[in-house]
Amino acid sequence: VSNGNLYLGTNQGLYYRKSKTNDRFKPIEGTEGQVWALMEIDGSLFCGHNTGTFIIEGNRANKIADIQGTWGIAKFDQNDNFLLQGNYDGLYVLEKSNNTWKLRNKIKGFNNSARYFETLGDEIFVNHEYQGVFKLKVDSSFYKVKEVTIDTLLRGSNSGIVKYNGDLLYAYKKGVYKYNTSSKKFIKDSLISKLYTETDYDSGKLIADKSDDKLWVFTKSNIGYITQTGLSNTPTIKNIPLPKEIREGVPGYENITKLEGADKFLIGTTSGYIAVDLNKTKTKDFQVYISSVRNGIIRPIKDLGDKKRKHKFNIDENNLEISFYAPQYNKYLAINYQFQLKGIYDSWSNWSEKSTASFANLPHGDYTFNVRAKIGNTISNNTGTYAFEITKPWYLTDVMIALYVLSILLVSILIHHIYKRHYNKKHKDIIARNKRGLELLRVQAEKDIIKIKNHQLKAEYKSKSQELAASMMSITKKNELLRTIKDELKDSTEESAVKSVITIINKNLKQNNDWEFFQEAFNNADSEFLKKAKTLHPNLSPNDLKLCAYLRLNLSTKEMAKLLNIAQRSVEIKRYRLRKKLDLKHEDNLANYILSL
Repeated sequence: VSNGNLYLGTNQGLYYRKSKTNDRFKPIEGTEGQVWALMEIDGSLFCGHNTGTFIIEGNRANKIADIQGTWGIAKFDQNDNFLLQGNYDGLYVLEKSNNTWKLRNKIKGFNNSARYFETLGDEIFVNHEYQGVFKLKVDSSFYKVKEVTIDTLLRGSNSGIVKYNGDLLYAYKKGVYKYNTSSKKFIKDSLISKLYTETDYDSGKLIADKSDDKLWVFTKSNIGYITQTGLSNTPTIKNIPLPKEIREGVPGYENITKLEGADKFLIGTTSGYIAVDLNKTKTKDFQVYISSVRNGIIRPIKDLGDKKRKHKFNIDENNLEISFYAPQYNKYLAINYQFQLKGIYDSWSNWSEKSTASFANLPHGDYTFNVRAKIGNTISNNTGTYAFEITKPWYLTDVMIALYVLSILLVSILIHHIYKRHYNKKHKDIIARNKRGLELLRVQAEKDIIKIKNHQLKAEYKSKSQELAASMMSITKKNELLRTIKDELKDSTEESAVKSVITIINKNLKQNNDWEFFQEAFNNADSEFLKKAKTLHPNLSPNDLKLCAYLRLNLSTKEMAKLLNIAQRSVEIKRYRLRKKLDLKHEDNLANYILSL
C-alpha cells in the first residue's frame, strides 16, 4: 500500500487500484512480466522486475536500471545515498542524485544470484540455498569485494535471511539462527526457533514488517508471527490457522502485507490473494463427541447409553471402529482429530481429518478411548471418552485359571513323587555301587595283603632254604672231614694208639644230633611236609621220614649216602623199602610223589 493505492505484483505484471475500494485492478504499462519485489524506501516505491528496476509513481512505472532480474533492494547501514540491489548475476549499487535514483555500478568480485541479502555494518550477507551464507566485505566506495567467506554449515532448501530489530536472522529447517557480532557466527535463537518445528517446516523465508514490528514465517499448518507485547516489549509467538493447502503458496515466495487497519493483512497465493482479519481468525469454543461404536461381527452400537458405564465385548468382538465428530464449521479450516486408547496405545495419535479410529484384534482387558479435536489452533474444550472391556476367552476365565492352578499343583505333586522315587532308586543304586566298590576295594586289599604275605613267605622260604642248605653243607662237610680223618688213622701203623680216636669218630658219625639240627631247619623251610607225610603214612619210621626229607630236597643218592654215612647201595635199598611202605606202583616215581605232597 503506497500513496493511497494497493499494488499487486504478479507474474503477469504490476496491477493497482485505489485502496479501501472494490474497484477492478488495472495493469501498469511497461511492467508486463514477472514482478519479484515491491518495497517502499524513503517515500519511493521500488519494483524489482524480471526486466530491471522500476520506481512506481501512481499508475506510471519509471525504469531506473535495465539489469535483468532484480530480486530486491535494501538500504546501506552506512550511507543513505546508496541502495543495494540483488540481481540474477550479483549485487549492484543504486545512487541518489538530485532526488533521482539511478544505477551506479555492479560490485565486482561476486557473481552469484543474490535473491536473499542483507547488510550489517560494513558487511553484506547473501544467502544461497545450496552453497551456504556468503559474507562479503567491500571497499568504502562499494565498487568491489575485498573479502569473501562462506558459512557452509548453514544451507538448506527454501532458507531465508532477514534483518529484524537490528539482528540478522537466518532460517532453515533446523531453526532460526541469530548472527553474533562478537564470535562472527550464527547461533540458534531458542525463542524465535519456536515459530516452527522440523516436521512443520515449509519455508525459511522470514518477512519483517517494520510498520507494526512483526516477524512472519510460513509453516505447513500455520502462518506464525512474533510480536512485541506489554510495556517490556516481550516477544510473543502467535499463529494464524491457515495451513499450506489453503494458502496455495510457493515455498520461498511467500508474502504478507498489512492493509489499512490494525489487524488486516493481504496474503498472496498462486491464483489470487487472501484477505485476513486477525480478529476473525479466532475459533469459538467447541466440543467433540463420540457418535458410534462398531465391531466386525455385530451390528452398529448406536445407543451408547451412560457414557460412564463400561461396555463389554466378547473376545470374538475385538475389532472395533469408533466414530466421532465436532459440530463446528469453518469455511477455510478443516477439523482435525487426535485420539488415544489407554490400555494398549497410551500415546496420542497424530492430528488427522479422519473422524474414525479402527482397532483390530484387541486383547482382553479394560480400555478407555479418548478423542479431542482441533480447528486451526483451537483445541476442543472437552475430551470425548468411551470406556469398554474386552472379556477374557473361556480358557482364561477365573474358573479355568483355578483348574489350571489345581492341575499344575497335581502335576507338580505327581512329578515330585516320580522324581522322589527316581532319586531314591538312584540313591540306592549309588549306595549299592559304593558297596560293590568297597567290596572290590576290600577284595583287592586282601589280594594285596596275600600278595605281600606271599612275597614275605617267599622271602622267608628263601631264607629258610638257604639256612637248610647251609645246615646240609655243614653236616656233609663235617661227616666228610670225620671220614677223611678216620681213613687216615686207619692207615697209621700205630693202630693201638688211634683205635680210641676212631671209636670216637664212629660214635660221632652215628649220633642223631646232626639230624635233629637238619630236621629243625627243614621244618622251618617246609613245616607241613613231615606232618602231612606222617598223616598219610603212619607206618613210616624216623629213618623213613629222614629219607623222605632228603628226597623232598631232591638230593642225589650220593649226597644222601654222605648225609646218612652209608654206602650208596644202602641208600638204594632204603629207597626200595620206602616205596613199599608208600605203596607205590612200579611206574610211579618216588621223587615225584614226595614232591607232590
